[in-house]
Amino acid sequence: MAVIVLVSLFSGAAAGYFLSYLPLSGEIRDLESQLSSLSQRIDSLPSTSGNMSLPALFDRVRQSVVVVEGLIQQRDFFGRVFYTQVQGSGFIYSQGGQMLILTNFHVVAGTTNITLTFVNEKEYSASILGSNPNADLAFPQAPPETSLTLLKSLALQL
Repeated sequence: MAVIVLVSLFSGAAAGYFLSYLPLSGEIRDLESQLSSLSQRIDSLPSTSGNMSLPALFDRVRQSVVVVEGLIQQRDFFGRVFYTQVQGSGFIYSQGGQMLILTNFHVVAGTTNITLTFVNEKEYSASILGSNPNADLAFPQAPPETSLTLLKSLALQL
C-alpha cells in the first residue's frame, strides 16, 4: 500500500512539473526570437569608431559635473534622531540663460541641508527648484547670485 502511495505521489509530481513548463516553452521561444531580432538590429548599427575617446569626453564635460550632498533625518527604534549623509552627482546646463543643475530625485528626496560642490571645489547651499519623482529627476538650485560668478569661474560654455 505504501509503495502505491509513493509511486502515485512521484508520478503526479513529475507530471505536474513537466506540464507546468509547457506554456513557458512557447514564451521562451518568443523571447529567443526577440533576442535574435535585437541582436541583428544591434549588428546593423553604424560603427562607433568615429566617437571620441573616454578621456577626451571626460575632459570636455568634467567642468559641468556637480557633487550633490544632503542629510536625511531619521529616527531609530527608540525615537532618537540621527542623520544619514547622502551623495550623488549632477550636471550643469543652461536653459534660456539660466544655470540649471540636474540630478536624480532619489539623491535629494527627503534631504535637508543640500550642498552642491563644483569642480573648482566651491560649495554652495541649494534648494530644490523642482522635481519629478516618477522620472527620478530633480533640479537643485544654488542661490541665483552665485550663478553668474560660478559660470565665469568655471569658464563653462553652456
